[in-house]
Amino acid sequence: MAWAAIQEVSERLILPKQDQFEDRPCCQEDFSALIPEIDRNFRALLDGVNNLPHFSIETMSTEEKSALASIVLVCGEHSAEKPWTSNFSIESSKNISLVLCKLGNFSKLEELILNPIILKMLLNSLCPKMEPNSWKCRPATVQCFGWVVLKIVPPTFGEVLPRIFPANLVILDDWETEYKIFGCQLMVHLINNVTKAELQRQQFDDVVFDILQRLVYEREAVIVVQAIKCIAALVTKVDHKYNQPFEIGRYDKVLKILLFQMEFEQGLELRKAYVESLLLYLEAGSVSLILWSQRILRVISEYLMIEDASGGASQLLALKALLVFLKKTWPRANSNANQTLTIVLRLLLGATKREPSIVMKKDVKCQILDLIKECLQLLSSLAPIKCRELLKGLEQVPAGDEFWSVLNSIPELK
Repeated sequence: MAWAAIQEVSERLILPKQDQFEDRPCCQEDFSALIPEIDRNFRALLDGVNNLPHFSIETMSTEEKSALASIVLVCGEHSAEKPWTSNFSIESSKNISLVLCKLGNFSKLEELILNPIILKMLLNSLCPKMEPNSWKCRPATVQCFGWVVLKIVPPTFGEVLPRIFPANLVILDDWETEYKIFGCQLMVHLINNVTKAELQRQQFDDVVFDILQRLVYEREAVIVVQAIKCIAALVTKVDHKYNQPFEIGRYDKVLKILLFQMEFEQGLELRKAYVESLLLYLEAGSVSLILWSQRILRVISEYLMIEDASGGASQLLALKALLVFLKKTWPRANSNANQTLTIVLRLLLGATKREPSIVMKKDVKCQILDLIKECLQLLSSLAPIKCRELLKGLEQVPAGDEFWSVLNSIPELK
């Protein structure tokens, strides 16, 4: 089969615009009648690709390059399980990708996609279809666009950022949960693969931050976690001020929102999402977290001591967040020692009681006890005198052998 014939088959496989998806998500029933035809076309495409000769993009004609780009687009549309894909189409797209890499002498598919000529053709095909008023009518194009974007790396990303950025924003700012999550994943990849200067060009960072900040208020747990990942990546790249660490900035605005939401949330799923988000966000913070010491410690204490049917998983995340906080705010360790030590000892006592206040899985409990030891060791190193003073009279506490075993394993506290 010649390149022209292959392109014809490829274009039959590229899903057309479907106006009904503008107001509702697509589903399996929308494509059930098309799946057999898609599979037949995939068999023809796979046979055609297998019969192609070896090629070099630099010596190919424009028509051959266009045919190659159309094959890549088909592979992108069928790169994951979606309503318009089948097991056969997904497997066939993987096999076609492998064959193309072999014929073009590429070690991996990313090398083919990042070829400047092919990437330009791909974006020329995808970006016009990602217009704000019509992109949702082409769900397969959205999937292919994301698939291509996630394979772009520096320095290529900076060169194509102005073309990719608007479409990424459109996905991120949609009302559907699936697209919000997908948009966050694309945005994290974008932020991590461009420079600070490229991200601040035309105030891209301000636009992204405004959208992401709104997502922190979402009631879908998974969206909150993904949004915090994005914001953490953004502020880490753009907003760290090493010469003015205590200047209030965008990081603090989101931290204020997150802590407020955490204090008043009663839903178990969102509480789990918030404590996971807090850990992610504190890891992106700096010594300026000192400004939020009392509020952070109050929130962590509440999340450590309340049962939420997670088997101790939420408490483990909260304890990791406390450890990160201690490391980030070490200059204030002495002042915070009373509150921090009380939190850690209360958790240790609750976890080692014969009838623990929080039900924990055995492996999670072991991890929590190890982290408690790490917290106590860190506290005893940062504020040794204060810790010994606070531990005086602790012998009168009605605790079990496991409690004392953990304390006695830290020589600095004796």
